[in-house]
This record gives sequence, C-alpha cells and structure tokens, in this order.
Amino acid sequence: MLSKSSCPDTEITYPDWKSLTDVLLKDITRRLTSIYDYLAVRSVCGSWRSAATRRNFNHNSPQVSLLMYDASGEDNKVVPGRCIHLQDLSRGRTFKIHDFLPFPATVHLSSGGWILYVRQDCPSVGLINPICGRTLELPGLDTFPIYREGENPCIFKMLLSGSPGIDDDVIVTVIWGKEERKQLGFSSPGAPRWEAYGEEGHSICDVTYHNGKLYALDMDRKLVECDIHSPNRRETLKVIYLNYISVPISTDQVPFYRNRYEYYLVESSGKLLAVFRRFSIYNIIRFEVFEVDLMKEELIMIQDLGDKTMFLGLNSSFCLELPDCDAIKSNCIYFTDHFVESSASKADH
Repeated sequence: MLSKSSCPDTEITYPDWKSLTDVLLKDITRRLTSIYDYLAVRSVCGSWRSAATRRNFNHNSPQVSLLMYDASGEDNKVVPGRCIHLQDLSRGRTFKIHDFLPFPATVHLSSGGWILYVRQDCPSVGLINPICGRTLELPGLDTFPIYREGENPCIFKMLLSGSPGIDDDVIVTVIWGKEERKQLGFSSPGAPRWEAYGEEGHSICDVTYHNGKLYALDMDRKLVECDIHSPNRRETLKVIYLNYISVPISTDQVPFYRNRYEYYLVESSGKLLAVFRRFSIYNIIRFEVFEVDLMKEELIMIQDLGDKTMFLGLNSSFCLELPDCDAIKSNCIYFTDHFVESSASKADH
C-alpha cells in the first residue's frame, strides 16, 4: 500500500511500511545479523516489534560483546534508578539503560546477553536481559548445599546452555563456593534448588560448552566432561589431565612466577582451547594458548589466532572472527586485569 505525499507540487508516493505482512517481517528479522539492525526494526512500530522477537533473530551471528559498567564507580552494586552503561568498543558508542533493576542488587556475571543478579535485601537470584528488560527467577542462594554454617556462597561465573525464552530446557551453570574451593552448580528457571557438582579439595577455574558437552578445568589442570542434559548430569564422563610444559622464556625478559597461573576454557570454531595466563613479579602478563585434543588427550600449542580475536575474563571468555576496526584488532587477546586498578588491556598474540 502506498501513501501520497502531502506536498501539493508532487505526486510522490511512499510505501506504507506498517502494512507489511507478519510473515514478511519475520523473514526480514531472520536475515538480520546485527543487533543494531534488530533493535532498529523493533523500534519502528508495534507490528514490527511483535514480529521481531528474540526467537526470530539469528543469535548465532557473531557480535562484538558490549562492555557493561556502572558510571558511579561502585563495583557490581546496582541500586534502583541507577543508570547502567553498555559500551560497544568496535563502534565507539555507549548506550544508557535507566532503572536497570527495580530493587537493590549485585550484578555478577553474564552469558549470552543475560545478566545474573543477586538481590541485596534477600538471597534471591535471577536473570535479566538488559536489552529487552525481561527477568527470570532462579533458586535463591539459600538453596545451595550449605558450604559453611551461617554463610551464603558466592557465585563466581555463570554459563547458559541456550537462550531463555527460546530454548525450553535452558540449564544455568555457575561456579560457586568460596575462593579456596569453587564447585559447579546447576539449576534452571522454575527449579526448586541448585544441584552441586565437584569433589572435595578441588577448585574449579573455568567452564564452557563444547559439542554439546560441559567441560570444567580445575587448578590442578584436570579437565572433566559431563552431559548436564542427561538424567545423570552429575556423572563425570571423562577426565583428562592436561600435561603442561611451559614454553621457555628468554633471559632478557623479567622473571615469571613459577606457579602463578590463571586458566581459561574457550570454544572457537569447533575447537576447545585452553589458555594459560602467567604473571611476572612486575605484573607483566603472558598468555599461552593450546588446542585440547580430546581423543589423544594432549595439548597442541597455537602460535597464531589468524583472523580471530580472543576475549578473556572472569566474567566471560570467547573467540570471534570480526572485521578489523580502530578499537578491536584480529590476532590479539583482550583481557580484564584482576590485580591492578586498570580493568582492561590488550595483548598481541
């Protein structure tokens, strides 16, 4: 349908975009690859917004993750009415979200665009999507197995098996416990409690999905595999000890600590990567990247990331192939710094 121009000297007609059929709008949404285009489509009118649902958007298309921060400078604390900033480093754009949560909460971790929060006035735990504002309740902190009488556990990392609202059987995996002993926990929206997985004396460093299985790496470089979608989700399917021989460091470099490491697991183009982060006495950081051969149970060193860019942090770790821009370069590792005031850095691979 066309609408006529109001100018008396012309007979220019314009498409009536609101008259597009629901089927056509859904097909357009499925072809979008940019989150910005998706949000623009949703902002046109009500009929476009109802067709451009999360289920119809291609979530598998590579996106540059947004850096979320609170401009007030208070770590992880969110109070009602406070503005949260989402910064896109690739485009140099910052988005503001007002009234992020209607109650005082501590924001912990993110996965797949969802943020896990813990309320400050009670032990309630939930998920919120900062783009659409949807929230989902999870079992509270008081439903974890008691770690120590009178103390609630901390949640250090969160990982989703799918997208809430799209996948019906989404499992939420967290690393929980205390700093000296971190375990895995499993639950889902609507479940009554958290289930624990882990052995006494072992501390989990990182966790990720690979080929439909969950992999967790502990401080002893023990890699365990389990299927959290099976009835026996707490059963260990495979255990691999990552025999690691550090790459020699030339004498012209500063000395590195012998036993000071952080470990990350990253899924990249169908490969499972293990990343070892080393520290020197002057806080110089070195990364060593390996592909994990699950069949041979060995590590293969990777010298070059090629066109990919790796992002590492206690929050999320991932590897993407993205076009070069002024802010983000390929064959580089971007990481959060947990030990100095500066919170983000870059390392050439």
